[in-house]
Amino acid sequence: MKYLAVVSISALVCAAVAGAQTRPAHRDIAAALDLQPLGKACFTRHYSSAHLAQHPHQLVTSMTLLVERQANSPRGAPDGTVFPYHASLVVSVRGKRERYRQGTICSWSDGRDDRNDEAALVCNVECDGGGFALVRSSSPNSIRLRLDYLDGRGIALNGTCDPSENADRMLNLLPGRDDKEFRLTRVRQSDCAELER
Repeated sequence: MKYLAVVSISALVCAAVAGAQTRPAHRDIAAALDLQPLGKACFTRHYSSAHLAQHPHQLVTSMTLLVERQANSPRGAPDGTVFPYHASLVVSVRGKRERYRQGTICSWSDGRDDRNDEAALVCNVECDGGGFALVRSSSPNSIRLRLDYLDGRGIALNGTCDPSENADRMLNLLPGRDDKEFRLTRVRQSDCAELER
């Protein structure tokens, strides 16, 4: 049954990228996303006061992620990169009432370079606003979000392609000492209502 499920999910991903092959290294991530039947998946993490007390350098207090498959017309880049997924993120941080959010476009990476050894779904903010990577987790019904995957740039939250727009509300979330990686758990789709486009 597990093998059949992985094959089925991989088939869906292949259709999403208009015939492109999903490599074996990506199948674990595709299985973790498991976008059936809605074509989207919601993940979240809310950190307890006890956890934050044990990690005083952690800025993030909560994080919610919505991943959606762009099945009909996945976006492409001039270099031929195809972006079969769209991901939206909303983050709360210490000392701020603001809930920071950002949309990204995502493509596969084999992780075969000097910096990364994990295959990932890499999600980038347009106009060079950084991003994050989604990698498999050993915990069931979860995925890991890595801020340290893209040269340590982190992600610009509430950012736009116009640097002067939203400047007073923008947050550049960097992969700090306790903000490099976050394990997010799959939850009900309704928990991502604020991220639905």
